[in-house]
Amino acid sequence: MLEEDFLDHQVECPSCRETVFLIYKNSVFANCKNCNSIFVVKPSRPENAILGQNKKNSYALIRYLEIGQKFIYNETAYIITGRAVIKVKFEGTDSNEAYKGSLIYHEWVCRSKDSQYFTITEDYAGFHISMPVEPDPEVDQYFIRNSFMQIYSDMAPKKIDETGIGKVIYFEGEADDNYYPGRELSYATCTYKGYTYGAEWNPYKKDVSVNFYVQSVMPKNTLHKMIYEKNDMSNYNKKLKEFNFLRKAVTVTALILFILMAFSTGEKGKMMYEKRIKMLDITEAGYKLPTFEINELNTPYSIKTIANVPSSNTEMLVGVEITNKNENVVNLLEKWFWTASGSYEGEAWRESDVEMTSYFKFDKKGTYQPILYLEKSTATKTITDGYYVNLYIRKGVMMTRYFLYTLIFFIILIIILYLPGTSHYIKSWYFQKLKI
Repeated sequence: MLEEDFLDHQVECPSCRETVFLIYKNSVFANCKNCNSIFVVKPSRPENAILGQNKKNSYALIRYLEIGQKFIYNETAYIITGRAVIKVKFEGTDSNEAYKGSLIYHEWVCRSKDSQYFTITEDYAGFHISMPVEPDPEVDQYFIRNSFMQIYSDMAPKKIDETGIGKVIYFEGEADDNYYPGRELSYATCTYKGYTYGAEWNPYKKDVSVNFYVQSVMPKNTLHKMIYEKNDMSNYNKKLKEFNFLRKAVTVTALILFILMAFSTGEKGKMMYEKRIKMLDITEAGYKLPTFEINELNTPYSIKTIANVPSSNTEMLVGVEITNKNENVVNLLEKWFWTASGSYEGEAWRESDVEMTSYFKFDKKGTYQPILYLEKSTATKTITDGYYVNLYIRKGVMMTRYFLYTLIFFIILIIILYLPGTSHYIKSWYFQKLKI
């Protein structure tokens, strides 16, 4: 049975004295979840046992891999014993074009009972497997010569495709290699017989051994099958189903908001009050219009004022007060209306701004009265019978701008939920909140 291939062991954390359970008793390095320390399991000198400490308790998972999962690869039983999160800066050439950049990837440590091991590199693009390889003894381990690499004696020196330096920012679990936060490794890669060969070394030590590896693509479906065949993934599948439902619900909500917003642009509400007032009738004390009744409170109302100004180059301040039965002002809106005209290069032009709209809700039911005010500018010509103001009050108005603001919020949320660079953080947080 696969379960019989692995052993359980426990040690004491040298930092907080908490018991740390290991999968393998021969693990060299381990992480304590209680104090976040990474330490040497059997140090030669106790004072050097602690290598570093994670800055946070956990790091978001990208997909379904977890420490403790078991699988069969090349007829050998393996278990995932550790995970390192590494930030790397790189540069290289592709089809004779130079490139450089940085990324964060996850490296899963997989080990067998007889000390075979490899790592699964996981980033947003997919998975790769890195297997350690031994160079031929007659090949100089200081392999880089004028940007070329050689690992085997029958391997002609290959041009290095990419170089970079990686820094561990998080580690959990246990491993044979010291993945402690802050540790840096330089690397270089080349292509040989269709595979990516690489080497890693300490960038701060000149006389140091070099670790070689060969990397190949791990098809997503193959890895998925390996993990799902030997592990109970029901809990993960339930959480994934809930998360996918959340993403679909957000998408559907955004679609509904878009439809409502499109509908609201043509929906002006029900007309409940409409009056036309000549400007000549508006005195300095204002013009009191007939009253109206408000019987519904949980609905938005709009007050719209449109002025008819026949002459050009006219400016006036138009104000509307809504008062209650006690003659207290409950709403006020005012605006300078203007018209302008002229000619430019023989062509006549005319511009105007003679309209204002305000949206609000009434706090109390009852009787209300609009009062109109008018103030002319000194440049305004004499007002005649052709000057008037139209006042419209509608109820049940759909607020297009609120639908728009909400829609923008949901569009941003959709981008966050589906963008590879952010979705796994949201998924990890959501999985932690789910009580499944």
